[in-house]
Amino acid sequence: GRIDMIVTTENYIYVIELKLAKNGGVAAAEKQIIENRYTEPFKADKRKVIALAVELDDQGKGLVDWKQVNVPKL
Repeated sequence: GRIDMIVTTENYIYVIELKLAKNGGVAAAEKQIIENRYTEPFKADKRKVIALAVELDDQGKGLVDWKQVNVPKL
């Protein structure tokens, strides 16, 4: 897997993983962020890195749930 979305601002880097509800939702997105170490490439950046797991409705109705992921320090 690859990171689905990166949003950068002056003070923050948001690493976002999107999953459909039928494909594991928030739990699967969180697991993918942690296992694939999606925040690692940004650890040298001075901005705060925030990882978000996002669950979308598989019927196209939008956002179901989201969670900020606490990435363990290595």
